[in-house]
Amino acid sequence: PYTMLLDRRGNFWIGGADGFLSVDLKTRTAKSYRFVSNEPIETYGNVVFKVIENRNGDIWVITNAKIYRYNREKDDFTGYEYDT
Repeated sequence: PYTMLLDRRGNFWIGGADGFLSVDLKTRTAKSYRFVSNEPIETYGNVVFKVIENRNGDIWVITNAKIYRYNREKDDFTGYEYDT
């Protein structure tokens, strides 16, 4: 893995070369995530360099192509492009 994070809700996030995994340590359940698109892989990015949690408890995933914010209510992500 390239990055790991234990968030304040007890979820363990593990990011790597082809997406990432979230493990709920309380329920011992896991869910894998990949960013998929009809676009070329360079435009959505599954190489996860960093998973961080900000002061507000938001989870941010930094990939080779975008920065994604996790939406807990919908269990999905909003992607934001950035310049390298």
